Amino acid sequence: MTNTTLSRRRLLASVPAVAAAGVPSLATALGGLPTGAAASSDADAHLLALVDEYFAANAEYDRLWAAWKEAHSKHEASHPMPDALLVRPEDEAFGIQTSARRHYAAEEMMREGGLTVAKNEQIKPSHYDHISVADLREPKWLTVTKLDFPPDVGPWYAGGFVGARYVIPSPQARARADEIIAAYDEWRRASKRPESSEDNTLEVTVEELNDLRNEIEDTPALTFAGLVAKARVAIECEEDGEEAWSFAEELVDFAASQAAAG
Repeated sequence: MTNTTLSRRRLLASVPAVAAAGVPSLATALGGLPTGAAASSDADAHLLALVDEYFAANAEYDRLWAAWKEAHSKHEASHPMPDALLVRPEDEAFGIQTSARRHYAAEEMMREGGLTVAKNEQIKPSHYDHISVADLREPKWLTVTKLDFPPDVGPWYAGGFVGARYVIPSPQARARADEIIAAYDEWRRASKRPESSEDNTLEVTVEELNDLRNEIEDTPALTFAGLVAKARVAIECEEDGEEAWSFAEELVDFAASQAAAG
């Protein structure tokens, strides 16, 4: 099945076509139809109970996630990043670059070679992240260099003006890199938040939500109230196209059956 997201705009745009087929508009249904399991017909009682359970689990997930973020932020605040990880003016002179700076340098070389590359605002990293630290662990470091061709030779393909070279860092660069690596490793070790029962509860809740979403998707709606309930889940999960697309297919099928019955 194509993973297509049904946005709120597209969902509302489909309402006139559904109404033309003799089915009440989705906007009217959302405003006036009962969707709780207690008010449902027997035909969709199981589906509507699943939807009620899903939204209850989703509310619990929101609560747990907010608590986790607060605890995580407090823990990080108690372990500030060490100064050794800050980018120093002399680092680049040693040949130490962040991955972002190396990327920007390659883009500039491509522009000089005649390739059209969008020039976005360059963000100068203030510190070395895990990607840059991983690069510094290597015995040789990747650098980018502009390739100079003889007058009668050109690149085979657009953008072929940039080359990659691995160089052995100087003793000064290696010493600074070792300082960065040691500071990073110690900081990550000290700032690692130990697992708690809340973490496990959050993980279980996520699994429960996934199971409920899958069951709701696989349970066909037999009444318009059931379709409205599935629409609520589709809208809630609009960044994940499966639920929205499943609901859209059922809505079309329901409209067709109502038109045929009328």
